[in-house]
Amino acid sequence: MARITGNTKFLTSFQRKKLSNLFKRKVPNNQIFSYNILNTISKISREIYKQIAAVIDRRGNLQYIIIGTENEILFPTFYEFHLNRFNLRGISVIHTHLHNQGLDYDDLTDLAYLRLDFICSIIVTEKGNPEKIEISRIDIVNGKNSNKIIYSGSFKKVNIDFNNEINFLESEIAKYLYKAEETSREKVLLVNAGRKSKYTLEEEMEELINLSKAANFEVVGSIIQRLNKINPSLILGKGKFKELIITSIEKNASKIIFYHDLTPAQAKFIASFADIEIIDRTTLILNIFSKRAISKEGKLKVELAKLKYLLPRVADKAEALSRIRGGIGLKGPGETIAEVERRRIRNRIKTIEKELINIANKRNILRIRRAKKNVPVVSIIGYTNAGKSTLLNTLTKSDIFVENLYFATLDTFSRKFFLEPKRELIITDTVGFIKNLPKDLMDAFKSTLEELTYSDLLIHVVDISDDNFSSNIEVVDNILKDIGAENVPQVLVFNKTDKVDKEIVANISERYDAIIISAKNKDKVKPLIKYLQHHFRK
Repeated sequence: MARITGNTKFLTSFQRKKLSNLFKRKVPNNQIFSYNILNTISKISREIYKQIAAVIDRRGNLQYIIIGTENEILFPTFYEFHLNRFNLRGISVIHTHLHNQGLDYDDLTDLAYLRLDFICSIIVTEKGNPEKIEISRIDIVNGKNSNKIIYSGSFKKVNIDFNNEINFLESEIAKYLYKAEETSREKVLLVNAGRKSKYTLEEEMEELINLSKAANFEVVGSIIQRLNKINPSLILGKGKFKELIITSIEKNASKIIFYHDLTPAQAKFIASFADIEIIDRTTLILNIFSKRAISKEGKLKVELAKLKYLLPRVADKAEALSRIRGGIGLKGPGETIAEVERRRIRNRIKTIEKELINIANKRNILRIRRAKKNVPVVSIIGYTNAGKSTLLNTLTKSDIFVENLYFATLDTFSRKFFLEPKRELIITDTVGFIKNLPKDLMDAFKSTLEELTYSDLLIHVVDISDDNFSSNIEVVDNILKDIGAENVPQVLVFNKTDKVDKEIVANISERYDAIIISAKNKDKVKPLIKYLQHHFRK
């Protein structure tokens, strides 16, 4: 693995040979460099007028020599050196500076970003001799990553117990990690980047924060970047990506969640920088649905969506390790593990789809029976967390689970409601809508949503206290069009009006021709009850 890399075209064959010879000898125990390495890279650095770095592991083995430019060195990711349990890679970097300067901002950023044990700068004289050296390591201050210069002076007078420094650092990191793990919730860092307007990116981030809270995650930070072009591998620009990785380590985040859909290759590549789980918004929503589904139908639909999302992401393993010998009942010379897994998923998808068809048939029978009894069906719809379940509870004196979270309830609940004079209705609470609902989930729940087309009235509940209420209305209307329910009679109801100034509520409700309610208060839903009485007397 040891190699010379970077701007190697500037090296003569003699210089390359001298650098290659450095790999043959180990650095002395409890040191992070040898005088031979310092002298050799300093001399050649001055000769080619380029910075040179040596990368050394804890066993004293020289792993890399990297040739940079006059003013900087671009380091590889070093992800072949896996992060240990203390989030360190177990390697140190020693590199030359040609302009009488010590460790700079880029050096200290690389120290944290690459999770190095130590980073050292060597000031090289005009004659190519090593002179002053500066050494820094990560430091933990009040639970946050900082850096600490542990030596600055002549390279000949360095007298540091490097093993002791590492042991002390890892003990401090361990204390911090232990305290951080005491919290009952996982810590997550959120990311959104794209060509959209700053306002749209912030709006999407707010939604991602709410989704993370619904998944019971603790949001410890968020990063937004407006870009002309998305980086196909990192998503963010390189500078912002460094900030992301450093922040994730500082905050001890266990996950980074991207608003964008990620390919498995992108997630794996990003994870290699911080040894952290990388997921996207779709995965987050699927996980929320998995936790919240209660009924058999709901659980089956969520499982179906997850399997359809997973199917194209089942990657082939290394072919040499994944072949199963052919034989009776097996196809051809053998199948890869991935092929077997894909077949298993497809079979499960077929089984679930059959079960859901049976459930849909039973629901059709119930609907036909209700139609014969001439019992009107009223469906409560709206953006997620608008207060639909709360309204159903208040109207029908039910106790359906409600919480101020996205997708607090997923299953469809139907309850009887009696109008005066003794006019019976069936009121149904539906799954909440959301912008850009993952396609697989939309497909899985489509049959449930299409039941809305058989409703006699839709109560469209809107959280008027949400700054984005107008765009939320648009999202719901677009989904209704997608399922063919746009012509079903609909009444717009503004909820959570107690959180907004009365005059503002009055003006907005007049503009939208909406009914004003507060779903938690029985008296404040009376305008809606009055509307229902009038509507079903027609």
